[in-house]
Amino acid sequence: MFRSARKQQGSVLIVAVFVIVVMGMMAAMLNRMQWSNQDSHVREVNGTHAWLAAQSASECMLVNEYPLSVSGAQPTCSLSDLKVFYQDNHNCVIDSERSRDWALGEDSYFQISSRAVCGSKLHQVERQHEVWGKE
Repeated sequence: MFRSARKQQGSVLIVAVFVIVVMGMMAAMLNRMQWSNQDSHVREVNGTHAWLAAQSASECMLVNEYPLSVSGAQPTCSLSDLKVFYQDNHNCVIDSERSRDWALGEDSYFQISSRAVCGSKLHQVERQHEVWGKE
C-alpha cells in the first residue's frame, strides 16, 4: 500500500523542474503585460499633448482673428513661439492654417485647421482640431 522511500527519490526533481518552468512562464507573461501597459500609457500622454497643442494653435489663430482690445494689454499670440515651445518641451510638431472664406447668404465664414504630431517612431500620435468662425 505505501511505497518505499527508495522508489520516490526522483519525484522531487520533477516537481522542482515543473515549478521553475511554470514560474518562468508567469514571469514572462507579467513582463509582457507591464511593457504593454507602459506602451499604452506613453501613447495616452502623447495623445493628450498632441490634442492640447492642436487646440492651443487653433486658439492662438482665433486670438489673431478676433483681437480683444478691451484692456491695455496687447493681444499677441505668436504661432511660431507656440511651435517652438511644443517642439522643445513635448516633441510635437504643429501645423495650423486658415482656409478660404465661404459665403452662406449674407454671412461669411472661415475655417481654422490645426494638426499636432507628438512622439517619435513607434509612439507617434496625431490629433487634429478644427474651428469655424464667422466674419
